[in-house]
Amino acid sequence: MKRIRKNLEKFGPIDLFDTLSRKHSLRLGDASSQERLLDSVSKLFRESTENPIVLHGRRVQAMFGYVVASLGKAVAIKEEDAGELFAAINPIQVPDYRIVLEPGNEFLVEVKNFHQKKLSSKLKFTAGYTRALHKYGQVFARPVKLAIYWSRWNRWTLVSLDKLSPDGGKRSISFLEAVTINEMATLGDINIGTKPPLILKVLTDSSKPRTVQENGQVEFTIGGIELYSVETRIDDEYERNLAFYFMLYGDWPASEPEARIEDGQLISLDFVAAPIESTPGQGFEFIGDLSGMISRRYNDLTTSEGHIDRLSPSNEPSSLGILIPPDYKGKFLPLWRFHLHPNDDR
Repeated sequence: MKRIRKNLEKFGPIDLFDTLSRKHSLRLGDASSQERLLDSVSKLFRESTENPIVLHGRRVQAMFGYVVASLGKAVAIKEEDAGELFAAINPIQVPDYRIVLEPGNEFLVEVKNFHQKKLSSKLKFTAGYTRALHKYGQVFARPVKLAIYWSRWNRWTLVSLDKLSPDGGKRSISFLEAVTINEMATLGDINIGTKPPLILKVLTDSSKPRTVQENGQVEFTIGGIELYSVETRIDDEYERNLAFYFMLYGDWPASEPEARIEDGQLISLDFVAAPIESTPGQGFEFIGDLSGMISRRYNDLTTSEGHIDRLSPSNEPSSLGILIPPDYKGKFLPLWRFHLHPNDDR
């Protein structure tokens, strides 16, 4: 899936002028109006970039589009709230996205970012806000869902708007409630398991100096890279890419490099990724949701040292994930894939 680019450079500035002119009585061709426009835009930009709630909200909204594109099930993703709306019904709330999975199967999505303080914390909405979203869905005859990014846990859930619980005049949902009715599997999300550990082995070039000095320092030339699943070397290129992607963006923490030294020579540096705790008798461990891995890569591309550098990356939207064919069986890298479906009884 690729981004279909709008010509914002050509039409964006004049559209922005049109929007602000109605509020500030600006006129085309008037020099003072142009100065007032620039002053207004500068003020609005400064206020937005200094507001962390606005920045994180807009970045997470953009992230969801990339996550859906990279999961591979959607055939089209449209920003629903782009452009103006004329409606006879008021109040009405425009959702963020329209998702098309196949002709005749589409729905609307409102994206929310929630950095909850504890697991039991609830995301709450006013009754008026949810009614306005529901009215929009009725007008356009499409169901409305909430995509919630639980940023503390790096988890996405997708829940129907009508599944929110009454909460003292408001509507709310907790993380544990959202997990039981999560519909992310409809977008292609899977929970992935494999056997730990995953090992990235950096081999030194034996034809070049690699002697460990008395002070512990060593200069060496990389002779090759190998990836292992437990003790099995992964010789398939696709599975090597899978394993490397899992190590970079999965839930398993990676160790500091472990040096293998023989007769004073550095043979290799091993980077080992493994779960903090193992599940006895299971035979594999979960390494994370695909949507969470995509989000970690998105975060790497848009933030640095905890600061937001950009709202979205320049990469094509579907390039942040790695697709696994439904019938694929690992040759060297054992895989378990779980499609978690919502509990319809709730």
